[in-house]
This record gives sequence, C-alpha cells and structure tokens, in this order.
Amino acid sequence: MATTSDLSARLAVALASPAARDELLSSLGILTFGKIFYVNADSNSDGTPKGLDSNDGLSMDTALATVLAAYNKTTSNNHDYIVMSGSTGHAFTAELAVSKNRVHFLGIGGGSRYIGQRTRWTMSTGGSANSAVVYVTGVGCTFTNIKIFNTDTSTSFAVADGGEFTQWTNCEMVNTVNLGTVTDAHLLCEVDTGYFLRCSIGSSQVGHAFSGSRGCVLFSKDIRSGGSSGNTTRDTIFEDCIFPMEANSATGSCCFLLTTATDIERILWVKNCVFWGTKLSDTINRAIEQTSNQTDGDILLQNCIVHGIDGITADSTTAVYMTSNATGDLAAVSVVSGE
Repeated sequence: MATTSDLSARLAVALASPAARDELLSSLGILTFGKIFYVNADSNSDGTPKGLDSNDGLSMDTALATVLAAYNKTTSNNHDYIVMSGSTGHAFTAELAVSKNRVHFLGIGGGSRYIGQRTRWTMSTGGSANSAVVYVTGVGCTFTNIKIFNTDTSTSFAVADGGEFTQWTNCEMVNTVNLGTVTDAHLLCEVDTGYFLRCSIGSSQVGHAFSGSRGCVLFSKDIRSGGSSGNTTRDTIFEDCIFPMEANSATGSCCFLLTTATDIERILWVKNCVFWGTKLSDTINRAIEQTSNQTDGDILLQNCIVHGIDGITADSTTAVYMTSNATGDLAAVSVVSGE
C-alpha cells in the first residue's frame, strides 16, 4: 500500500496528468473509467471565484463553481466522478435530483470522519414540501465525505434516497428545520439495496418538536411519489453509523420511524450502530417506532448500542430482532426474539 508521503508527492502531478490521477485514485480504492469533474467553490484573495461554471471542469485549474454544473456534465452509467473542494460550503438553490446511474460524488478535506466533513452541501432556500438538498433515484451512485446541511424552511429532509444500490460513506445528514412535522426527518429512506457506512444521521443540537412520532430516519413507502412508484426500503444496511437526537419531548421521539406496515421489505440490517439521545434533551422514547407492525420485512439489530433512550422498540412491535450481544440502556425494552 502506498505511504502517505508517497501519495502526497504524486498528488502534485495527479491533477495535471490523467494517467497519474487514475493511478492515485486506484491506490486510494477509487476506481473509475469515466471522467472526473472538479468543483471549487472557494474564492481568490480578491474575492473572485476560483471555479466557473463556464469552465470544462476537467482539472482544478479549470474547475466548475457548482455541483449542479458538474452533475450536468456527467454521463449516466459512465462512472464519472465529481470531486469537490472542502474549504467553503457548496450552496444549493434547489434540490439536486440525481437520476443518472453510477455517478460518484467525492468530498475532500474530510478524511473518514463521522461529523464535520469539510465538503458541505448547504441549502437555505429553493425547496418545497417533501424535497431535500439531494434526492437520489439513480442506480449505483455513491457519496463520500460530504456533510449535507439543510436550513430551508420549505424542505422536509437533508437527504431523500429513492434510488437503487446507493452507497453513502462518511456522510453527515442534518435537517435543522420543520422537525415538528411527522413527515420531516434528516433522511428519507426509500432505497432499494442501499448501504450507509460510518454515517451520522441526525443532530445532537437540533431539537425535534413533537405532537406525534418524529425520527432521525423516516422509512415511508412512496412519500415522494404519492404511492405510484412502489419505492420502499428493501435489503438495506446501516453499518457503523450513529443516530444522534435531541428532543424537546419524549412523546413519540425515536431514531427510526416507520409509518406503514410495508415500509421495510425483506431486510433492514443495522450493524454496529449507536442510537444516542443527548443529555441536553428529554429522554428519547424509542430507538425504533413503528406506527404499524411490519408485514413485508424484518429489522435485525446486530451489536448495536442504545443510549439515553427508554427502549429499543414498543412492546407490541413485531418483525424487530436483536442479537444477544446488543448492549446499552435496555430498561423497558421488549424485543421479539428471533434467535
């Protein structure tokens, strides 16, 4: 494996040489046969932008200014990469609709952290009900080292994933507004065969207002399509993720919220994850809240920790299973055993 010093030396020529660039990305575990587009939202010392949407985006010297401009240049199924700067937030004025297949988004300056990624997608205006900063419907897209931060009072989520085979790695998803509405959350999950690795979904400092159940993650079949597309979470994995929550009421507060009996199809595997209610909030009611018991799939919690939360799930819950070595604050927990 290449050393850090070796990678640093090769980075100087990688941006100017496609061959060296591809070799460097390969050594980092990033394989691509498509084009790489660069986005630089930073400014020069005189205030002029470093990136311009009129550029070709094929090098940092000719970087684009916005993620949307880079996405518009990608080709579906070509495994194109969008590499984004990590010093200044990338401001969105409308939801980024990712409908192309196998497009990959890579933030720099973040490493493999759970929170505080330096590549930030922000949206403060331009959304609408049930919309998000980014909405995925494409197949095989990946998102790495990105913080998605939504402050738009018109939108409902930071991320909405209704795609297939989407992978999120080292991403933080935070929605700061509208958390008093049952259909609002940090993540809307309707993905088919999705994978969330080392992600933080929720916030330890953004309080949820409650008049009913609220969650960090909303699993809700077809909320974006009004019931016409059949989008639902199936065969999806959350691994090494954290779900932090601050609540201003214990009533209905939860990290996962499922609203119908068919929100999970086949498998939802939650592995080595932490459901965390912060000390600054009221006690969280449950890790998982189901307003209707699941009929089409099972939820498996493996080696998970529940902290600052009264219980994992309600006494009446079915189709939720937990391995025997799951740990945490297990008072008032009733779990249907599948072992």
